[in-house]
Amino acid sequence: MTSFAWHGSSSYSLRLGGVELLVDPHFSRAEQYADWYVPNPHAPAWEAYFRDHRPDYVVITHGHFDHFDLEAVRRLAADTRATFVGSADVTGTIARHFGVAPERLLTFEPGQSRRLAGVAATAHEGVHWFTGEEGRQAAARFEGRPDRWGVMPCGGPMLGFVLEVPEGPTVYCSGDTMLEGVPRLKVDAAIICTGGMVRHPVTREPQKCIADAGDVVTAVEGWLKPRALVPVHWDAPWFVTPFDVEALRARIERGPSGARVLIPPYNTWTDLPRG
Repeated sequence: MTSFAWHGSSSYSLRLGGVELLVDPHFSRAEQYADWYVPNPHAPAWEAYFRDHRPDYVVITHGHFDHFDLEAVRRLAADTRATFVGSADVTGTIARHFGVAPERLLTFEPGQSRRLAGVAATAHEGVHWFTGEEGRQAAARFEGRPDRWGVMPCGGPMLGFVLEVPEGPTVYCSGDTMLEGVPRLKVDAAIICTGGMVRHPVTREPQKCIADAGDVVTAVEGWLKPRALVPVHWDAPWFVTPFDVEALRARIERGPSGARVLIPPYNTWTDLPRG
């Protein structure tokens, strides 16, 4: 059985093929960073998290604070035996800051396939602002500034992942990406980050930087054709335009894909349908 637990915002856990993965932990409290930090209001307390979870892998899709929470990674590195998965920028940052041993770091290049124990994983590069070389340049401006510790841990590619197990579902984990970064392949379940407009950090003007509801419909009906869609990230507190997740659910479930939209309760395991 494949199970999913949403921890709010972009953070969630998956159990498949006998492996537990934690994706993009954004768990830290406000006092752990300077006043720029916006916490995830639905993140579990560590005691509660460790009561129900013991991740084998921690997957970091890209180097923004709400996906790559440095203080959460510090805690996970110290209190678990998990292997950290991400781009070379991500794994290099973890090694540099926390001294995590090389055998606990698994680096993916875009398009690369590797095994996470019993899970076959393929990385797909997404399209998102302040990633790639632009992200590296932005991250360098914050390096060495205690007042900006954790704002943007690194640049490099934004990676989504397709996960496959024998006799089980194929699961797409989008990370933050615009529609053009979604792969054209059929999956059984799609976990897609979606939301509204956010303010550009320089101009402060509202700007789209993530798949919106219309993009999700296009991806589900035209490309992925999953049996189940799990929208995440839409509850993040910094979106400046509202996101109607129930309208998205109605649009998908009444549409031609036949997909079921799952909006599970926070921090509770929910079964995903099999392929």
